[in-house]
Amino acid sequence: MRGVAPFLVFAVVASVASGCGTCEPSSLTADAATEAVAHADPSPFPAGRPRTSSLPAHIPLSCRIATVTGTVTAAPLWQADGATKGTADAGPLTAGEVPSEGWLDLAASAHMVARDPVSTRETSFLGPARVRACVEHDGTSQPGRGPHEDEESWVLRGIFESAPGSGERPGGEEWVVTPMGVVRYDAAGLRVTASAGLTEARVDTGSAFVWPAADAAVKLDAGVEEGWLRVNNGATTTLRPAKAQSPAAAASKAASACKAAADRAKDLAEEIAAPDASLGDLAPRHINARKVARAACAVALLRAQVLPGGPSRDDAMQIARAADAEWRSQTEAARPALEP
Repeated sequence: MRGVAPFLVFAVVASVASGCGTCEPSSLTADAATEAVAHADPSPFPAGRPRTSSLPAHIPLSCRIATVTGTVTAAPLWQADGATKGTADAGPLTAGEVPSEGWLDLAASAHMVARDPVSTRETSFLGPARVRACVEHDGTSQPGRGPHEDEESWVLRGIFESAPGSGERPGGEEWVVTPMGVVRYDAAGLRVTASAGLTEARVDTGSAFVWPAADAAVKLDAGVEEGWLRVNNGATTTLRPAKAQSPAAAASKAASACKAAADRAKDLAEEIAAPDASLGDLAPRHINARKVARAACAVALLRAQVLPGGPSRDDAMQIARAADAEWRSQTEAARPALEP
C-alpha cells in the first residue's frame, strides 16, 4: 500500500512528459501533481469497497492414509451429547483420506501409515488396534482447537510407531495419547504399545517425553523434567494402573485431573495478562502448565470414549471438553502479553 503514492507520482509525471510537438500543452503543473498525490487514497480498493479477502479462513487439508495392508475399518466416535460422529459399516478403508471423526479399527496383522496434513509426518499403526490418526486436524469438533493446530494420535489399544526423518516440521511435536498417559516427541524412532492397563514407550533413537496419568504407576528408565519423564535413546518407560478401578471411575478421575490442570493453566494465563506480570518467571510455568492441561484432558476424553452410554460417560466427557476449551481460550487471551 505504501507503493501506491510513488506509483501515482510516476504516472502523473509520465503523462506530463509524454507530450508531443502537435499536442496542446498540458495544464497540469508540478504543483498540481504534488497536490493530487497528497489527496490520493492509498487504498488499492475502490472507495466504499470492503477490504475482504476471497480466501477461506483456512484451507481444508486432509489427513491421508499413505499405505494400508490388512483390514482397516471405521467406527463412530461418541460425543458429549450422547450422539455419535463418524461412519461405521462403510467397508474396509484403502489409501486415501482418513475419516476426520471416528475410530479406526485395525485387524490382527493390519498395518496403516497415516500422513499429517501440515507437516507430512508419517506415523504407523499396527493391529489389532483401535486408534485415531490426525486427531481434530480440521479444528471442527473440539471447542478451542484451531485447524491444523496439533499433531496428535490416539491409541486406545494397539501399537504406534514413528521413525525420524518422516516429515517433521521445526518445533512441531507429535502427541500420542493412551489410556494411561501421553507420549510426545519431535523427531525420534519409537514404539508405543497401549491397552487399558498398559502404556509402554520404547525409544530406539532420539528422545521422547512421557506424561503419566495421576492414577498410573511408573516403571521408568528416564529422568524427570517438570512432570514429564524424559526417555532417551535405548530406554523404555512403562505405565500401569496404580490400583484396580472400574472404567467409569478411571474416566471420572481423569476428568477431574483435566479440570484441575486446566484451572492451573488458566490461572497462570490470567497472571501473565496482569500489567505488572513477571514474564521471565510466569511464561515458562505457563508453557508447561498448558502441556500438562492438554495431556490430562486428552487422556480424560479418550477414557470417556470407552464407557457405555449413560450419565458416567456423558458427565466425564462434558467436564473434559469444557475444561479443555477453557484453558485454550485463556491461552489465546494471554498471547498478546507474551508477544514482543
